[in-house]
Amino acid sequence: MNPAAIALVVAGGRGDRARLLGMVAGVMVGVALFLLLWGAYQALQTKEERGAWLQLGGASSHHAADIEGGPDPAAVVARAGDDHFEGTVITRVDVGAPIAGTAAGSATGTGTDQGTDTDTDTGSVPQIPGLAELPPVGSYAASPALARLIASAPADQLGDRYGERIGILSPAALPGPDALVAVVGTERDAIVASPDALQVASFTGEAYGGNANYRTVALVGGIALLLPVLLLVAIVTDLGAAQRRDRLSTLRLLGATRGDLARIAAAETGATTLVGALAGVALARLLVPLAAQLRIDGVRFFATDLIASPVTAVVAVAGAVGTSTLVAVVRARRFDPGAPGAARESAEAAPRARRLVLVIAGLAVMVATTVASLSSITVPRIDLLLIAGFVLTSVGLLVAGPYLTWLVTRGAAARARSASGLIAMSRISRSPRSTFRSVGGLVLAVFMVSVFAGAASTALGEQEVVVDDRRLPPSVLMASLEQPTTASPEAITPTEEARGGYTLAAARSAVSPLSRVAGVEHVAIGAWAVDSAGGLLIDRDDARGLGLTLPAGDSPLLELAPGAQANDPALLSPSAATGARQAAVVMVTTDGTEGSVERARTALDTSGLHLWSHPLTRAENVDGSVQLMVESFARMANVGMGIATLVAAASLTVATMAGVLDRRRSFGLLRLTGMPMSVVRRVLMREAAVPLTAVTLGTVALGFVVAWTILAGLTAGTRTVSWPDPSYLGVLAASLLLAVASVVTTFGAAERSTAGESTRFE
Repeated sequence: MNPAAIALVVAGGRGDRARLLGMVAGVMVGVALFLLLWGAYQALQTKEERGAWLQLGGASSHHAADIEGGPDPAAVVARAGDDHFEGTVITRVDVGAPIAGTAAGSATGTGTDQGTDTDTDTGSVPQIPGLAELPPVGSYAASPALARLIASAPADQLGDRYGERIGILSPAALPGPDALVAVVGTERDAIVASPDALQVASFTGEAYGGNANYRTVALVGGIALLLPVLLLVAIVTDLGAAQRRDRLSTLRLLGATRGDLARIAAAETGATTLVGALAGVALARLLVPLAAQLRIDGVRFFATDLIASPVTAVVAVAGAVGTSTLVAVVRARRFDPGAPGAARESAEAAPRARRLVLVIAGLAVMVATTVASLSSITVPRIDLLLIAGFVLTSVGLLVAGPYLTWLVTRGAAARARSASGLIAMSRISRSPRSTFRSVGGLVLAVFMVSVFAGAASTALGEQEVVVDDRRLPPSVLMASLEQPTTASPEAITPTEEARGGYTLAAARSAVSPLSRVAGVEHVAIGAWAVDSAGGLLIDRDDARGLGLTLPAGDSPLLELAPGAQANDPALLSPSAATGARQAAVVMVTTDGTEGSVERARTALDTSGLHLWSHPLTRAENVDGSVQLMVESFARMANVGMGIATLVAAASLTVATMAGVLDRRRSFGLLRLTGMPMSVVRRVLMREAAVPLTAVTLGTVALGFVVAWTILAGLTAGTRTVSWPDPSYLGVLAASLLLAVASVVTTFGAAERSTAGESTRFE
């Protein structure tokens, strides 16, 4: 083949060089986003595996309360819980080492509830990843981020809770670089007193806590972002198709066979895609530090976890080059360009209603699966069914788009009165597939944004802290005390401490030093009546000190409804209880400043009392880790909405530009006959507006239905969608503005390519 002939195709002029650069840029963006998405999915798995040991052995460990006779003295006991500091959550793991001089099975804790996992020996004490030994009582090991936080805070507000630092946890034991984790050596009795105490066989666990829902949602999100990316790559690789056909027809006249044309097309597409794919690998690597800023469950990724492996990069490059080259070869072999200048846009066959089958089938799978889950019907691999249904629905939306566009155009063409309307409607009715392809990315983005927004709406309506005088102040600290294990509550007297619990007098004595902590205003003890069932009892003076509305009368003992500690109205009523009281909860009010709250928290945590949980405020109790999870989910959804919208806007720009280049001869001839450029602009705008209008409303509704099926199906109805945040409307408005801007950016190229000198060959 003559090299000059090849140059005619691959470097015909400035326009062709711009076309090739556009293809390179599009492939670069597509490959970069694919590698980042793949890296994020892998990093999420790695993050979960690193932090899995915080499950303290998962199924291989046993609750201390379930072990007959108590935990084996030769075994490690531990509990994991959330500590707090100035609004941040600290994961605290209290560990108790085996009792010195004991051997495996020497205690009575070898009952059937233990299983065989308790048959350990003192020479095989389970170790925490990255720590050579368990911290002794009064010492701790911290993650690097927590060590920095402790060093920056006054000791009486944070550091004194944990004791002396003896080590730093390695990255291998942390889900992320800013994870706040403390492993604290604690007395065994204090740990065993907690209902969360475990006899630990090994510090291991399963990724996602054995729950695949999080992984399923992440996979759905990755697919949701990958589809617009693939569509962008498909659009850019077809850029300048009409000009390519004209040049191939010239080569055909010069004697080139179809095989020659296929090889030339393969060389052009393969080389261009290869350059773009390699640039995409480099771009993905440059964007890793930015992607690592995304927080999941309050923790960022390690940047190294987001870097796709060399094998993945090679596969991505080979896949992009191989797929685009194969498509170019097939097109070149199947299409005969004909004589030079004869390439015209031919009418497409009218799309049929069967194009709706795929989207209907995908939606039916998702709805049926979700309804079955809500009906308590066991559905095997519900996650795979929902993922398959989501993929079918997404792809089906693109397949159905041309048919819906064609239906709308048939009605709109009859009512068109302007020249721009007639031209636009004529072109859409003749080429519904290529017309919809130009806006398909934005339609898909609106669908994905609706799915993300619907999923994120599950975070809305979560409990907010209600403040009034019927509830405890949001800043009041609460800590539940160890409760008696004896089955005879009558054994408790006002003067003696019950086995495993505290009398009211003993609790008051233990917490009395708290009243001298700077910023503390009142310390109250809530108790249970030993001789009768009822609500939490507090003295009238304590109720006044807590800022609660007092009932009429002068009864010294009041009963506090449970809503005081949450968001339900808490009513105080006089109590007639006269017997002994078992201390149940400590409540500490402060002046509300962060320093005072944290000093009181530290003092209560180090008071020597056996606490069932670490002290937390009512606001923290209402907020909880579930809220952190849904906020992370909402943040992920917002990132997904932004990426999908930007990629779709780029796709629309490229597709509109490609349409202008493919039809510049037709537009040029129209301008030569006197059509003003303003009409051409309106034609381009209408060609984008009609298919968007045809499917947008249905796409929004479809997105929320899909979000509902995913949330409700995976959680058996415990999670569902609600009205979206007002920002969703802002995202839709931004998508519309980006669509308008994408079309407007092509006006300059349209004017230049349809000028008189550009069509003088006609």
